[in-house]
Amino acid sequence: MNTIRTETLWILVLCCGVLVSGNRSFAQPSPVMIGSPTRYMIDVQRYRFDWPNVQNTAFYPIPQDRVDRAAYMKSINAMQPERIAENPNRGMDGPRAFMPVLAKFVETSEPKWADACRKMLDAFHIEMQQQVAQHKWFWQFEHPAALIPLYRKYLMEGGQLDQDDQRFRDMWLYYCRNLHVWDSEPTEWRGGCHRSMPEAYAKGLAAQWYPGIPEVEQWQHYSQLVFHDFWKTKDVPQNDTGYMMGPLIILICGGDQWTGNDQVYQHPEIKRLWDRLAVEVGPDGLINPYGPNGGWNSTADYRVAMLERLAAKTKNGEYRFAAHKLFNYLRYQSPTLDSHSYQMDEGSGWLIALAYLFADDSVTPVKPTDQSLWTKRTEAIRIPHTDKTLTERLLGNADARENFGHICCSWYMTGKQWPDKLILRSGWNAGDLFALVELHPTSFPANPGGIMGLNRWAAPFTQIVTSKGASVENRLMIEDVNQQAKRQLHPDKLRI
Repeated sequence: MNTIRTETLWILVLCCGVLVSGNRSFAQPSPVMIGSPTRYMIDVQRYRFDWPNVQNTAFYPIPQDRVDRAAYMKSINAMQPERIAENPNRGMDGPRAFMPVLAKFVETSEPKWADACRKMLDAFHIEMQQQVAQHKWFWQFEHPAALIPLYRKYLMEGGQLDQDDQRFRDMWLYYCRNLHVWDSEPTEWRGGCHRSMPEAYAKGLAAQWYPGIPEVEQWQHYSQLVFHDFWKTKDVPQNDTGYMMGPLIILICGGDQWTGNDQVYQHPEIKRLWDRLAVEVGPDGLINPYGPNGGWNSTADYRVAMLERLAAKTKNGEYRFAAHKLFNYLRYQSPTLDSHSYQMDEGSGWLIALAYLFADDSVTPVKPTDQSLWTKRTEAIRIPHTDKTLTERLLGNADARENFGHICCSWYMTGKQWPDKLILRSGWNAGDLFALVELHPTSFPANPGGIMGLNRWAAPFTQIVTSKGASVENRLMIEDVNQQAKRQLHPDKLRI
């Protein structure tokens, strides 16, 4: 990261938009309010007072409470884990849905919670068999791959699962043998991407846990190849608040199990990747969406869990500071309409449970720098994904088999460092002005110079649409009005 002087760069925000002017004025009708403003995007008029008092919840409804493992457990308890545990038949969604139940087992050591987790895994196995009978395979790659190894880890540590438990062994091998991450015939995808990494991680653990299986050598080899694909640049191609969480959650949940050490969290060259999760957090604890995304504050709950894990592994309190900002803003978004409730949206339950499991209260939160800065990321390009000669040249160790070893999402990381985001920050205090400006040209949103987010008091002055292609909002527009400019294409003919 590179820090810059705030006062010299706020004006750049103005240069990223289009100024529209005219020599005639038009009378505009007054807006008609047809409903209350959504609480997900605060009306900035709320903060029109001369003397803001952030301790007054009627003025500033976002909690500013201390966050620790006990706070995460309050949120887990608000999700009624007893009710979750009563229904283990959750199909392929079981590992995600039951994470609050696993957290309760870790908290209490009570066998009833472990028994519920075992029943859920049995039901998960049955659902896999049914899907294979109907469709020949299944595709669910993220949650099972990331989370089931954690069930094994914590149940074993709690004395509720043997290392060679036959039911677990059969379930995990069945998962690895029938997983087709693209819901199509090819398997063993390459590259550090959001589908290839879960597949490689799962099969690598299977080879590690069960060295007597017929696939052991192939799965070890494949798993090592994909990890090396990622490790060459220590970065991911996704540039968004959606897909990017796919490869990152695998690394966060299982980087230590995959490699046998903590290099995934602690290597100096990977800090660039993990810092990205913290510096993009706004002063009020929100995430401005960019690229393919789920809307306002999308995947903030992922960051809570991941930043707690990083803080625990690196002892860097800046990660905890950002995680706690995010958690309090998520509380503000509570579906109970009580901004100080600990009840989260049910979709966040598994990630808050992960935050509880990962958090280390001995790490003191430390406020990150107040300075504005810009970040870097590795250039990602699109290439043909089934060309074996190209795979051999770019990644090495191409798989000669027809339906194996394709390049996931056609993404290839060139190794070149490019600017990523310009982050303009007045500070970390409630209500401080914040801007997130896109700088990267080659991966979505492909909007260099575009303002991804501009906030004060958590109110959005700009926001972009979710897009898998070029997203041109809020940036300087250059138009060839005389149709005289010559179009230039990239000289590398391999690029898609």
